[in-house]
Amino acid sequence: VVVKITPLRTIEHQTLARLDHPNIVPVHSVHRDELNGLQAVCMPYQYAVALSDVHTTWRETGLIPTTADVFVQAAQNLVPAELRKTEERNGDSRFPARQSYVYACGWIMQKLAAALHHAHLRGIYHRDLKPSNILLTTAGQPLLVDFNLAFNQEESGGDSRAFFGGTLPYMPPEQIQVLHPAE
Repeated sequence: VVVKITPLRTIEHQTLARLDHPNIVPVHSVHRDELNGLQAVCMPYQYAVALSDVHTTWRETGLIPTTADVFVQAAQNLVPAELRKTEERNGDSRFPARQSYVYACGWIMQKLAAALHHAHLRGIYHRDLKPSNILLTTAGQPLLVDFNLAFNQEESGGDSRAFFGGTLPYMPPEQIQVLHPAE
């Protein structure tokens, strides 16, 4: 398992409890420490690395990807050997290892879009989608993590200001414009 320590006031675990999608990391359990104001969110270890780490590795080695298999190779190289696992999480969606790099990018985006659509149908908006919040398993499956900044319509109390947030370099232009309108 992976244990994420958060302040008690976060509701990420409640948000994730409403989601059941093969490309979203689920929650196993939540443990609260009222005395210290912390909670531990337990999630399954996914034999995966952040997409940002994959990209950093390519940049540091000078690799210019042309084939899809570079994604899986990078993930397998970055996950410690004793923790590697290559079987598919859901067998009906095999990574297109024999395709082009561009095809694989589109395939990954389609999987992430399906996961986001699943969340959106339940009134949940991630709001912090960035390479470090996308994991790539050693089998090539993309996974969304870190719903800590997610907008949850059930929990917002109708306050539309709660909809805005995220990491500035990855925020959509329309959110940035609302936060800092052009004069």
